[in-house]
Amino acid sequence: MAVGLKSSKTSTIGPVSLKWIPSDFPSRVDVQGASGYVGALSRTHVPTGIALSSRIKYVLDKTFGIDPNSSKVLTITVIEAKSTFSYGFSSARLSSGKCHLKAKFEFNGKTWEEEFVSQDEESKASTYSYGSRVENAWDQVALQVGKSVIDHLTK
Repeated sequence: MAVGLKSSKTSTIGPVSLKWIPSDFPSRVDVQGASGYVGALSRTHVPTGIALSSRIKYVLDKTFGIDPNSSKVLTITVIEAKSTFSYGFSSARLSSGKCHLKAKFEFNGKTWEEEFVSQDEESKASTYSYGSRVENAWDQVALQVGKSVIDHLTK
């Protein structure tokens, strides 16, 4: 995931520490089935919290730096986070992956709430690995979050 969000404006923010609410979001794994599938055999573990939090942290670290000891705290309250996926009829690979994140952000008295959505479908490429549809959706949501944070903190 290439990150090109750093600018002269972001250098004034400096390193921040991240606080997640709920605090266990970075370790969250959902157990769910693919869209349209029912039953225990169609259930799988989807690391939505792990994937999103690590990608968001990466984007923000590359943008203005992450330092757990910083007195500047960016609080991300996860209101809703969901990953969905489906299988194609002719392939065991995922044919689509979608990520939805609704979160509230707080930093130095600034507060905002926003929703982020990304979807990756089969028509975009044919050489994807098994789970890359959902991974690409997670990447795009993380980039959207990074852009939103920069936009709000540099106003």
